[in-house]
Order: sequence, then C-alpha cells, then structure tokens
Amino acid sequence: MQRNATFRSCTSCHGSGRAVASNAERAKWLQIDAKRYQAERWAQSFEAAQAWLHKMLCARLKKPLTVQLERRTKRD
Repeated sequence: MQRNATFRSCTSCHGSGRAVASNAERAKWLQIDAKRYQAERWAQSFEAAQAWLHKMLCARLKKPLTVQLERRTKRD
C-alpha cells in the first residue's frame, strides 16, 4: 500500500464486485430492441428473478450459520 493513497469504489459495480447492467445492455444481450424490452416487461422479470435468487441464497446461508452458532452456544 502507498502512503496517502486515495481509495474510490468502482463506478460500474459500486464495490459489490458485480457489474450492474442497464436495461439497454440487457436488451442488447437478449438481441431485442428497447421498445420490445419495455413492452414485454423484461426489467420486472429480471428484478423478480434477482429477488428470488437473493431469497434462496440467504436461506441457504442462514441455516448452516444458525446451526453452527447454536452448536457453539450449547458447548459453552
């Protein structure tokens, strides 16, 4: 590390490590135009899918962590 270094978060991922795609980029990846992307409500579909994945991930991480913490408190 350098002295007096200035650290800034990444502008594309805002420090999360994952780039946030815009609706225009998603439409381009799907190879459809922006009007069709809006008409077929792809943005809402992506948001719903991300929310579902987040819920599933949190549930899978929470259970083992809770079990580990409960074991630790029972031993002490």
